[in-house]
Amino acid sequence: MILLYNFFKLYWIKLSAKGKLIFIGFSLMSLALLYVCGKSAYYKYQYFKSLEKEKKEWVKKNELSSKKIDSLIVSNLKILEKYKSKSDEIDLKRKRDEEIINSKPVSDAELDEFLSRFDN
Repeated sequence: MILLYNFFKLYWIKLSAKGKLIFIGFSLMSLALLYVCGKSAYYKYQYFKSLEKEKKEWVKKNELSSKKIDSLIVSNLKILEKYKSKSDEIDLKRKRDEEIINSKPVSDAELDEFLSRFDN
């Protein structure tokens, strides 16, 4: 406060009208410059804040999609294991049937009788 008092007492009173107008104009321009710089800084802050928020949402969305992909891979692996085990069972049964067929002697009459059922 003392500085303002001394400014008005010693400097302001001694200024001419033209000097006072120049000083007031310079002060107003300085205030306008501070206002514009402050506004631009605020909008820049808001812009970068929104970019950061979008980045977090994008990362979250990608994490969810990667989790979905991982769950699909796991479920497909389970299905693959199931079908592979069924395929192994079928192959094992086929091998056992072939062994039974190869080890069992079949006469010509039985073979003709078997083939005659399918000769339509």
